[in-house]
Formats: sequence, C-alpha cells, structure tokens
Amino acid sequence: MSYIIPISVTALLIALLYIYKRKKDREKIKNQLNKQFGQPKEEAYFNFELIERYFDKVSKNVASFQVLNNRTIQDIDWHAIFEFVDRTYSKIGQQYLYAKLRIIEDEKSLKKFDTLVTQLQEDPAARERIAFSLNRGSNLAAYHIEELISDRHVPKPKWYPLVFVSLMVSVSVFILSFKFPALIICLLPVLVINFFFHYWNKKNIDYYKLATIEFLKSIRIAEELSKVEVVSQHFSNLDFLKRAKALKQKIQFITFEETVSHDITGVIYSFIELIKVLLNVEIIQTFNFIKALENEGSIVHDTFRFIGEVDAAISVASLRTGSEKYCKPTFVKSKEINIQSIYHPSISGCVENDLLLNQKSLLLTGSNMSGKTTFIRSVIINSILAQTIYTCFAESYTAPFMKIFSSIRIMDDLLDGKSYYQEEVDTIRGFISETQHDVPCLFAMDELFKGTNTAERISGGKAVLSYLNKGNNIVLVATHDIELTQLLNEEYELFHFGELIEDNQLFFDHKLKKGPVRTRNAIRILEINNYPASVIADAIQVLSRVDERKLIKERTSLN
Repeated sequence: MSYIIPISVTALLIALLYIYKRKKDREKIKNQLNKQFGQPKEEAYFNFELIERYFDKVSKNVASFQVLNNRTIQDIDWHAIFEFVDRTYSKIGQQYLYAKLRIIEDEKSLKKFDTLVTQLQEDPAARERIAFSLNRGSNLAAYHIEELISDRHVPKPKWYPLVFVSLMVSVSVFILSFKFPALIICLLPVLVINFFFHYWNKKNIDYYKLATIEFLKSIRIAEELSKVEVVSQHFSNLDFLKRAKALKQKIQFITFEETVSHDITGVIYSFIELIKVLLNVEIIQTFNFIKALENEGSIVHDTFRFIGEVDAAISVASLRTGSEKYCKPTFVKSKEINIQSIYHPSISGCVENDLLLNQKSLLLTGSNMSGKTTFIRSVIINSILAQTIYTCFAESYTAPFMKIFSSIRIMDDLLDGKSYYQEEVDTIRGFISETQHDVPCLFAMDELFKGTNTAERISGGKAVLSYLNKGNNIVLVATHDIELTQLLNEEYELFHFGELIEDNQLFFDHKLKKGPVRTRNAIRILEINNYPASVIADAIQVLSRVDERKLIKERTSLN
C-alpha cells in the first residue's frame, strides 16, 4: 500500500501541470489574437480557389440587390482589396466575407450588420471570447464545410436494396447457426458481397469526412458564440442550434474510424470493422446521413451563415480600428456624389481627393500615369465597401445606393474569337440594358471604344455616354479624347489629372483638378525619355499640321 501515495501525488502533479500548460496555451493564443486585431494578416496565403467556393455556390440563387460580376471584380483587382480587408479568424468567416463583399444586400440588412460591428469595436472582452472560439475553425480543412451545402449529394446506387437483403440474410444465418452450426459457412459468400458494399462506400465516407469533421467543430464554435451576449442579442433566432445537435448524432459515425484507429488497438478495430461489414452498418449510415443532409441541409447553411456573419463583423471591426481614416456612408435618393478625402485602401500613401457631382456625371481627362484610372477604381471600391460592409476609406461619403458596373480592363477573347472592340461593345450593351430598370447605376469606364478609329470612337462614345447618364445613373469615365469635353460639358462635370515637367523630370501630384486638361505633354515625355531627335521633330511637325487643319475646320464651320 506504500506505493499508493507516491502514485497519487505523481498523478495529481501531472494533472496540475496539464491544467497549467493548457491555461498558458490559451493565454498565449488570446494574446496573439488580441495583437492581431486591427492589423492586416501577416504572411497569409490566400487560396482564392477555395475561398470563392461558397460564393460560387450561393450567388446563383441568392435574392439580393446585386451580385457583382467578374468583369467588375477583375477591373478593380479585387483579390488585392480582399487581402487587405480580410481580418477573419476562421475559414468559414473568410469564405462568408468574400461572398458578402460580392453580394450586395439591402440597406436594412447592411445597417443591422453595422450595429454588430460597432458593438464589437466597443467591447474588447466580447471580441476576445469570439476570436478565441472562431480560431478553432482556422484549420485549412474547414474550407470544405461548404461541400455539405449542396442540392446534389452522392446518389444511391441502383443495387442499394441488395444491401438490406444481404443484411437480412446475415442476421438470419447468424441466428439459425446457433441451432444449425453448419450454416455458419453460409456467411462466407455474404461476407464477400458485403465487403464489396463496404469498401465501395469508403470513397463516399472519404468524400464527406473532412467536411463532416469540421462541421462538428463548427457546431461547437456556434454554441460558444451563442453564449456571448453581444452575439445572442444580434440574432433573433438561434433555433437552428438545437436542430444542429440532433443532426450531429446522425453524422458522428463519419468520424468514428478516425477516432478508433488512434485510440484502441488494431485487433479491436479489426473486430469492429468485421461487424460493420457483416451488418452493412457504414453504407446504411452513410445514406441515412445523406438523406438527413437533403432534408435538413438548411441546418448546415444556417450554422455556416451564423459563424460567417459574426466573423465578418469582427473582421470589419478590426479593419476600422486599424484604419487611420474611414467613415460610414450616407445614402441619398438624389443623383449626387459628395466624397471628401477619398483614397484607394490598398495603395500605401495614396493621395486623397474630393469629388462633388450634382445631377451630372464625371468626365476625366489627363495623361497616362497621372492617376485617372486609380481614382475611378478608388470610387468604385469605396462604393462597393459602402454597400457591403458600411465602411468607406474617406472622410465622408454621400451617394445613392446603386448597382455597380465597370469596363476598365477589357482584352481580346481569342478563344471565343472576339476582338477587343467586340468585347467592349458587348460589355457596354449590358450597361445599356441595365438602364431600362428603375434602379440607379454607377457605370465606370476607361477609354471608351478605344478599339476603333478616332472619328467613330468620339461620335459613338458621346452617344453612349449621353444615354447612360439619363435618369439617376452616374457615369465615371476617363478619356484622352479632349473632343468629348466639348460635346458633353452640359451633362458631365469636367475634371482632370495633370503632370509637371521640371529639369527633364516628370512629376505627378495625383490631385483631381476642375476642368478639362489644358496641356499636352506626350511628345515632351518622349523627348525626356531619350527618343531620337528626328522622331521628336517629325512628331512636332505632324502635330502642328493636325492643329492647323482643326483650326481651319473650326473657322469654316463658324462661317
């Protein structure tokens, strides 16, 4: 008996050390998460193929104000914007945030979301609890939970009824073998058939295994989040959690093999596997599980959205906290944009600009590299963020709640046999179709119809820009065609970006200025970049002749 006391003391010390280590580990994780708040993700790898999966799945059937199309996303380098905005802790949250930033809902939902964001900004204790729970879902495998949110699951094979016939034969033979032992030999052919059923079904279990393991974790995460007062007050209905617990019992068998293979000996595991083969346990449970997903799949989606909404809210709270300047938008019904000190969020040291449009659109001129396209992108990006996460990178932002479309980065589609011009024609035709609806739109374009000749580009461009500007639609267009400033000065506000050349050096201040561009420095820029003197002289001579012909034409038209 003398050994009982030392063993007990040792066991107690081990238990205390385990508890102490676990406590220290939790404190370390919490400290790291608190330090992370307000900061962009450091050295994060963004696998957009996985991140976009949830969006790809829900965007097709979602009821929303607008789903941003791929053209607009490509035009504004959306992946870089997402990498800057994303401060989520879980993979569910990351996938949900990506979808949220591309699916514009209504103003009511937007303002409700903002209420949760604001509360999380002001409650560090709640943030810490939430972040710690969400961090459990940071495993890469958690990307696969969205696979359970599907209208199409693994179908039953045509021979599935034979599974039950085989089960009945197995049970009958086993029972009768107590009276007629020789019958036990009949189990051998049944076992052979059942082995086929059993191992054919392994691929189905493997297909759902990762998603199911992570979904079981997500139920635990959701339960923890629901106990945080800020969260429980925000969500009016959490009944899906009770249903999730019931579904949990039906799907835990998927993870059974993962558990027993580590926790019990191989002999016992083999015996259990034999019983499962004999009774076709796994294949029956698998298709019961699939049926439960088909009938109660909304539980998975509700759990996903619940965690995603909380994580997206804490991400936006972190984004705002870490931003030197941001504002909440003001939405108006009138055709106006009034923005103070707007900037591009992912460009370090971006120059801030103001923009005021009242019953007019924007026609922007200036040379290459002066900042035209970056400014237009800044307005588009902030309009999207205003309407998805109620956050703008500006001192103030006032504009209508609009659908957003762009045509900035168009390229030839050689696979479809489309020229640059045809691609542009198709895109602008889509814009024109949108004007037929009684919803204000923001159209952004860079160098309209640059795939065709000058005369038709200017005439076609003027006609299209006048058409798109009707009603409450607002157009932002950048162009090198100075002629458009004369044709559209009554419908569009004219602004420009300029450059300075001093001591053979080119400088841009990237400040938006009122009026059309007045200077022409393209040939001068060629000169300071050491183009041959003969090329410069020839260009100047041709330019003077072109200007002279224009002057004669203008005088003739006046007479």
